[in-house]
Amino acid sequence: MHSNRMRMRSWPLFNKRIFLRTDLNTNQDPFLFTESLKFKGLLATLAWIKKSGGRVTLVTHKGRPHGFESNLSTQPLAHFFNERGFSCIYTTPEDITTVINGDYDIILLENIRFYREEYSNSLDFAKKITTHCTYFVEDGFGVLERNETSITTAARLFTQENRSIGLHVEDELNHLQQIKTDPQKPYLIILAGAKGVEKLPILYNFFDKATHIALGPAVSEVAQLPDFLSIAKKHSIHVMLPRDFIYYKNRPASIGPHTVALWKPIIQQMRTIVYNGMMGFSDEPETVVSTREILNLCATNVDAHTIIAGGDTTTAAQQWHITGPQTFFSTGGGTTLAYLGGLPLPGLEVI
Repeated sequence: MHSNRMRMRSWPLFNKRIFLRTDLNTNQDPFLFTESLKFKGLLATLAWIKKSGGRVTLVTHKGRPHGFESNLSTQPLAHFFNERGFSCIYTTPEDITTVINGDYDIILLENIRFYREEYSNSLDFAKKITTHCTYFVEDGFGVLERNETSITTAARLFTQENRSIGLHVEDELNHLQQIKTDPQKPYLIILAGAKGVEKLPILYNFFDKATHIALGPAVSEVAQLPDFLSIAKKHSIHVMLPRDFIYYKNRPASIGPHTVALWKPIIQQMRTIVYNGMMGFSDEPETVVSTREILNLCATNVDAHTIIAGGDTTTAAQQWHITGPQTFFSTGGGTTLAYLGGLPLPGLEVI
């Protein structure tokens, strides 16, 4: 299905410029950044392009800035690419023409979300950032669910033959495809984290797929919960809610030990597990004890095909050395859920 989107392998890239939209929105601590799945996944695509003699205009976002915020600039990231043997120079969309003919493997653009044109599907802005590019590559799995200038409008400036997904997105889709089309049951989705409130509506698309849904503290408090529970009941979905909490600053940060004990036997009998969303705070160890335990239970269920999804969650799981024979770490949070739920992804559809 998606192999026909992987055109990049057949392109003659020598002396050609590729517009590469990626997702490096991850922890900026130097060690955590270079060890992150987002950075490592991107390196494979960059190495392919460099080996083929191509050059890259690299675009990413960081955070959800309102205008320019110096702590969210992409400028410090250039160092990481230079360290890996790519010649990389940072610039802004305004100044891109001054470096476009330079002898650099990578031109790294400023955080694309500093520019309001990114949100308005601006054709002029798309033309500016794709200047001198022959090909468009989408390699930011976590942004496929968005319809923004650098993701969809920019892609449409290129012919269909000159648009492709990158190696990282291809790897994500290959791992998720089986669960999307033929998930083994019983099938559990665990949704947690602060963004879970936004993601709860996506779960309606799993009522014909999942058998169990577990909700973390923030999600289990939302106003829409009664409606969700009544519709889930009609579909015979077993919804698991927290019974106790670990608190931080008088707010429930994670589920408590009693909830872990109740969820444990259910997790152990699953055949498909999708976990998304961090419970607790990585820099407050006492708040993540339960998260670590739940992730470990998911990964060590050798009979289950397990997806652990989302930037913060996968970073934490890596730090805790959580692995399993059938566990895949997906860098998308909402994107992973949307794809598995069969929702359209604008950034993928345009390819």
